[in-house]
Amino acid sequence: MNKTILSICITILFIATILTPIGFGNKINILEDKIIVKKHDILNYNNSVFSTVGTSTTNIYNDEPMPTLNKNTINVFSNAFVEGPWPMYCHDARHTSRSPYSTADNLGIEKWRFDMNMQCTGSPVIDEQDVIYVASFDGLFAIYPNGTMKWHIWPSEVIVSAAAIDNNGVLYFGGIWEQDFHAVYSENGTEKWRHPIGDTWASPTVGPDGIIYAPATDNWNVIAFYPNGTVKWSFHANERVFSSPAIGFDGTVYCTSYGSYLYALYPENGTVKWQYHTGGSVRTSPCIADDGTIYVVSVNGVLHALYPNGTLKWQASIDGGTSPTIGQDGTIYCGYHQLYAINPDGSLKWVFNPGEDRSIKEGTPCNSVDGTIYFGTYISYSTQPDGGEIIAVNPDGSERWRLMIATNWVMSAPAIGIDGTIYVGSWNDGYHPAGSFGFLHAINALDPDAPSAPIIDGPASGRIKKTYSFTFNSTSPFGRDVYYFIIWDDHTATKWAGPYKSGEEAVINHSWLYKRNFTIQVQAKDTENLWGPISTFSIQISNPRNRIFDESLFLRFLERFTLLKKLLNFQSIYN
Repeated sequence: MNKTILSICITILFIATILTPIGFGNKINILEDKIIVKKHDILNYNNSVFSTVGTSTTNIYNDEPMPTLNKNTINVFSNAFVEGPWPMYCHDARHTSRSPYSTADNLGIEKWRFDMNMQCTGSPVIDEQDVIYVASFDGLFAIYPNGTMKWHIWPSEVIVSAAAIDNNGVLYFGGIWEQDFHAVYSENGTEKWRHPIGDTWASPTVGPDGIIYAPATDNWNVIAFYPNGTVKWSFHANERVFSSPAIGFDGTVYCTSYGSYLYALYPENGTVKWQYHTGGSVRTSPCIADDGTIYVVSVNGVLHALYPNGTLKWQASIDGGTSPTIGQDGTIYCGYHQLYAINPDGSLKWVFNPGEDRSIKEGTPCNSVDGTIYFGTYISYSTQPDGGEIIAVNPDGSERWRLMIATNWVMSAPAIGIDGTIYVGSWNDGYHPAGSFGFLHAINALDPDAPSAPIIDGPASGRIKKTYSFTFNSTSPFGRDVYYFIIWDDHTATKWAGPYKSGEEAVINHSWLYKRNFTIQVQAKDTENLWGPISTFSIQISNPRNRIFDESLFLRFLERFTLLKKLLNFQSIYN
């Protein structure tokens, strides 16, 4: 099937799927200040607790004591069960989205972007060698940390979520269309096994014992696989499963359903330990704090905090958009129109407003060891999506920086690399200046060994449909050949013209089809894929002298020569 047609079909299906839960969620206005509905002290942990807003817990066992979590236990489980800087969705099996690496020196500059050919909605994952694995509607890509491709596979699946990688270097992912769950070797992308499970709209999770937990969205299942591809057990929920399972300290598997339930499953056989009714549909993933508290967000705008035995600890009213994640100090981050920071006791810490017509949507927040929070947005004016950003917020809720990277939206949850680079995917329309429906973006600071900002020379003004020559000159500190990426500001781009010798003038021609002031953007890279700074150059394009103006000059000429004017009038009468 033509991939463009496939992309359009999947885009419509994808939008319908993600918007339907929001459209039918009824906002519960719990408190005017949107803080706490009900809070229960830890001393009341063993008591039966039921919410006053239509939520309840069904205990499969009664008053199971809370597990003792000493400091050493917390430190062990604060790290991912799987090695690597970002091995799965939201970093680890508890879905904290908490990186052990600093981003203090991240300046919010695009180091490079990798063309994914089609829309990129899933989160990147990163292995021990800092290789990034990310999917688009065009398959799964392995990308080196310098932005060059290691391999690409298209397993007849449209992949809309993140993969997960285990300690043996095997990647696991599902998709929609062919409805298989896949295991491939990260070294070269060759297939290890596949198993049919139906459409998968969420990411798998790898447990501490190597068991893979896969959400089978449209079949309403969560399936546990052994690493060899055989099924350990399968759990059937009461509705579709849009969430990635989270794993507790004792191995309990937590998952949600669109049917308004959070389930706790025994890892041995997938039977229900307890289930909690959220009072609203759930299409996001749960996360687990260092003290074992489980957090989940329902689309009616409620953040629920539960003890490990399934009883309610507290609730807070927020926007119901992203999965909740956990900061370095235990702060919970989530939101939709705004980013909420909630203290571990359920009180409001701060609210960050990303700006007019902006929402966070699927851009689930992550945070680095220095406490900076990163999330994606989409900007919608009226009914049309018009852009997407990646925003960095300081631990106190103030803005650190933001970068526009998409012409549609950013629905990819960001990931953090070893050197503090932020990796995030984008979803673009057909008018992206770089000419692609999706990219993986690497955001940090430019490499000091990258080529210089290009010097641009050319005309400052011109006319439509006339071709003009521009010269570009950049030098590499190591004398490497350079390439030029030129955005002409008319929805067209020249992609990496070259190679040219370092310091050699590159002459490239362009014409414009309509009048206005155009700002040319040019960036150089070298043979090691080190990208340099962007240079800009403005040119004013206007229409050629029109016929009306020429005729007015001719009439003025005739006024001075009346005899010629009479002769012309005489000829027109008799013709």
